[in-house]
Amino acid sequence: MKNLKILKGDNGKDFINEVLSISRTNHVNIVTLLVFCFQGNRRALVFEFLCNGSLEKFIRGGKSNSSLECETMFNIVVGIAKGLDYMHRGFNTQILHFDIKPHNILLDEEFHPKISDFGLARLYP
Repeated sequence: MKNLKILKGDNGKDFINEVLSISRTNHVNIVTLLVFCFQGNRRALVFEFLCNGSLEKFIRGGKSNSSLECETMFNIVVGIAKGLDYMHRGFNTQILHFDIKPHNILLDEEFHPKISDFGLARLYP
């Protein structure tokens, strides 16, 4: 779940853009949006649960028990590339993410990556 802070002068345009961007996708390497809330000053996104959390904890954690094997890391990189390719060329409207980083790559129980956090994403016809 992602709760969004409302800044002074925020009319919800960025939130609506994020919902529109992610709701147009349907790919194995992009996180699935289950529901969203845009009521008064409440703004939240609820995504599918990915039990291994973000890639960041595996590459910046520094713990030997949280490191990934080379083959697993390779498969993660390929999955991210497939997700980006889909966003750029998968359908009529392109999505430019602008915020790909380890924190925004979530991993399921089998370490399949899913791109998340479309807050800075832009639709490009």
